Amino acid sequence: MIIINVSLINLLMRAKKIIFLFLLTTVFFGANCQDMGALKQGISIGYDFSGLIIKLFQPTQTSGELSLTAGAFKKLYYTVEAGLQKINDKETNFNYLSNGQYIKGGFDYNFYKRKRPEENNMVFLGVRYGLASMNHSANNITIESVKWGNYTMESVPETKVKAQWIELVGGIRVELIRNFSMGWSGRVHFLTSLKSVNKPFMIPGFGSGYSSTTIGFNYSIYYTFPIRKYPRE
Repeated sequence: MIIINVSLINLLMRAKKIIFLFLLTTVFFGANCQDMGALKQGISIGYDFSGLIIKLFQPTQTSGELSLTAGAFKKLYYTVEAGLQKINDKETNFNYLSNGQYIKGGFDYNFYKRKRPEENNMVFLGVRYGLASMNHSANNITIESVKWGNYTMESVPETKVKAQWIELVGGIRVELIRNFSMGWSGRVHFLTSLKSVNKPFMIPGFGSGYSSTTIGFNYSIYYTFPIRKYPRE
C-alpha cells in the first residue's frame, strides 16, 4: 500500500500538463460560459464498474477507477480520474505479473439542454491527459521443444514503465433518482510517451502496450453533492 501511495504522489507531481490544460480551458471557455446563465453545480464522485465486467471474462485482471467531477460553468465540467490495475496471468509456459496506477485529468462539455436546473443528465464530449506508472515481470518461462526437450529460461526481472497519453471522450449520463446517476463513455487513447525497457502487456488506464492507439469503454455510477443552487432560467 505504501508503494501505491508513493507512486500516486509521483504521478500527481508530474501532472503539470494537466494543470496547464485546466488553466487553458478556463481562459478559452470562461468568457463565453460566464454569460450563459448559471445552473445548479456540484461535485460528483463516480465509480467505474467496467473492471468488474472485464474480471468476468479475464479473471487474471483486477482493476478499479474512481472519478471526481466538478462543475466549472454552466456547460463545462472539470474531471479527474484515478485507478489501479493488477495482472497475475499464469499460463502453461510462463507467469506474467504487473501492478500499476494511473491518473487522468481534463474536462467535459455538456451538450444536453436541461429542462430543470436540478437535472444531472449529460450528453458530453471531453478530453483527458493521462499518466501511468507500473511494474511488470515474468517468471517460470518454459520453452517447449519436442526435439531438445522442455527447458526453463531465466526470469524477466521487474522493470518500471511510465506512459503518457491524450484521450478523447464521448458519452451520456442519466439521473436515475435524485443525485444518483449512471452513464457510459467511449474513449480513444493516443500514446504520446512510453518509457520502458520492454513493452508491457497492458498499460493501466490506456490498454494494450503494443499499440499507440487504443479504444476503451467506461460504465460508471455517480453521486452528486449539490454545493450551490441557482434560480431557474
